[in-house]
Amino acid sequence: MYIFNNNCILSNRLLSTIMAARKYLLYVFLWMLFGTQPLTAQSFNSNTSHNDTLKFHERLSFRTNTIDWLLLRPNIGMEFDLRAGDYNKWTIGVDALYNWKTKETDVNPYVYDIMQVTLEGRKYYRTRRPDRDLYPDGVVTRDTSVPAFVGWLKYITRLDRAKARSWRAYYWGAYASATQYSFKFGDTGYQGPAYSVGASFGYGIPLYVLGNGTIDLEIGGRIGAAITKYDAYTVDFEGNCYPYLPEKSKGYHFLPYPVINDLHLSLVYRTRSIRNKYRKPNFAKEKEMMERQYEIDARHDSILEARRLRKEEMRSQVEIVGKAKKAKKLRKQRADSLGVALDSIPLTPEEIKAKALIDKLEQQKLEEQQRKNEQKLLRKKEKEDKRVADNLATKEAKMASDEAKKASKEAKKAAKQAKKAAKKASTDADRKEIEQ
Repeated sequence: MYIFNNNCILSNRLLSTIMAARKYLLYVFLWMLFGTQPLTAQSFNSNTSHNDTLKFHERLSFRTNTIDWLLLRPNIGMEFDLRAGDYNKWTIGVDALYNWKTKETDVNPYVYDIMQVTLEGRKYYRTRRPDRDLYPDGVVTRDTSVPAFVGWLKYITRLDRAKARSWRAYYWGAYASATQYSFKFGDTGYQGPAYSVGASFGYGIPLYVLGNGTIDLEIGGRIGAAITKYDAYTVDFEGNCYPYLPEKSKGYHFLPYPVINDLHLSLVYRTRSIRNKYRKPNFAKEKEMMERQYEIDARHDSILEARRLRKEEMRSQVEIVGKAKKAKKLRKQRADSLGVALDSIPLTPEEIKAKALIDKLEQQKLEEQQRKNEQKLLRKKEKEDKRVADNLATKEAKMASDEAKKASKEAKKAAKQAKKAAKKASTDADRKEIEQ
């Protein structure tokens, strides 16, 4: 801010001290964003019921507008849920931005200073698919029985949407802001206060999950009416000051056009994602989803159990066959050492189990091969039947085509003979007429 002294605008020492604390705005926001405070993380695909009572810190959210940062205007905002529950609709928030260059020792031909505080109240809502009884085809059309502007306003603000997006949370609200500005981009600069009131609108979507919260993306804006006054000034490089221009200054007056107070593409830090907040809990649907997930888990567990039992069975079969091979080898060595036939030595219990298992496996293999052969013969028979049917259909079609061609040929021949007879009759009639 500047003060007047000897027709010059000089720097305010008080704001020099405030300027030194401007960088701490960024530090505070980063600490809130990535600090290690014990907050509850929320997953985007959480299907569990939400606690209807939130703690104080869970009702707070912090945001910063990336567009203002691109415009070299550091900013931070805070929002508070008025109800301590997930199904909360109303919030109140405050935003502050500050960019005041007061440390310059020499005058600058360009001045870009602004600080602003905004108080805003919001109501969040979600869209839904249209009622099939009212809109059988699922398409919501504009009401043409009212004026065009009213019809479009009702169409834009209605909750029934053909493409309802459940992960979005829309909002509308009202704001009031106080601004102190000083701009000079040409020969004349203007500085003064401005006050604005109006409406805000936008929506938020989930963006990223952190270890202690979530980051949501918010898109929206504010527009309203404004009142301002300003003092005009210019620059004096020789005197190193900003001379005051009373003839170009103006007192309080309303701006004759709507003012866009803010356009924001904000990053919002919440302990609960906006996907889950501002939503009426549907316990029946959540119970259904939990039961469905339980069925999926149970089916998965049964498959894993069946695979485990199958592996154990195969492992036991391998062990039985291995023991049988070892017993057979020992029996053969004993037969060789005794000089007797191998078949004369009785089988060991392991060999009996292995023989029974091998016979069972061979029987299963034989049955499987027989089943495959039957399926092969069945497929071959179906293929042969299809080929015969196709040949028969082709022959019938060919015969029908030949008969049609023959009938067409006979019809043409009959028509030709009839035409020839008619021509001969006409000639005979003409000849008789001439003779008479």
